[in-house]
Amino acid sequence: MKLSDRIEALLRNFYLSLSILETANNGRLVLDKFSFLPRNRNPFDQANMREDNPDYGYGAIRPAVRNHFKSTFAFTAIEVDAIFGSTFTTHPVTEEDPNTRYVRVIISLLGKSFITDPMNPVWECPPEFHNVYEAYNPYRRFDARNIDGTAIDWEQFGGIQGFVSVLQNALVVVRANEHKSDSSSKYTANELRLKSRKRSVQYEHLKDFIMEACEISNSSMSLAGSLFNSYEKWASDVGMTALSQRGFGIGLREFGFERKRRGQGKHWWIGIRLASDNENKEQIHMSLDL
Repeated sequence: MKLSDRIEALLRNFYLSLSILETANNGRLVLDKFSFLPRNRNPFDQANMREDNPDYGYGAIRPAVRNHFKSTFAFTAIEVDAIFGSTFTTHPVTEEDPNTRYVRVIISLLGKSFITDPMNPVWECPPEFHNVYEAYNPYRRFDARNIDGTAIDWEQFGGIQGFVSVLQNALVVVRANEHKSDSSSKYTANELRLKSRKRSVQYEHLKDFIMEACEISNSSMSLAGSLFNSYEKWASDVGMTALSQRGFGIGLREFGFERKRRGQGKHWWIGIRLASDNENKEQIHMSLDL
């Protein structure tokens, strides 16, 4: 998954969370029973609420939805900050383009501030950021001179729409950077993994399979069985005798990939996925345990 794909997925995730919030605020959000709870009960059902609770009745769902939206906001900022960390080598305030500098500064400060306390964040603004940042078309202004230690407020960067604009501009910036550096290239860290590790001769051909049929990134993952089946088909197509499943696994480990048991007890290879596999394309893995 390219960095721009990750930002697009983050945007969709943010839009979904915002839509859920608006639906709840309009009194139209209905949740089904929860199969993982005793007797399949819905914790937001009025029957489970106490009348002395200020959130009694339907209103009980709104605080939970607001917290969900807060966590989505925090996760989005932290992940875009991490993506920018993979994209740029310079400090945000040294960025020459004012629009890019505006986006980088806000994302950098939000990302670092949310890490400390995602649900009740305050600005962590080092002295080198104490300045006023402006962007154009449309005009936006972010004053970071006196925000250190104060609560993060939407209106400081244009409200929810202002944050959406920051995300959209972040996508434009990352796409432009990918175009400059060949958007089809893989993460540098994984390229180095393919080139620098010492491997046994019998596994060297796996590099061709990985480069031709797979995508590699720190956030990618693939079902072990599906990946091996694709490898067998690839080997047959190129007229090569395929390794056994055990040999295939040993070879992938020599390339630096890890195999882990995750959701539903299935085995996954971490750091690699099939280029043609749409199985998890719409999800943001971000190295979270399933």
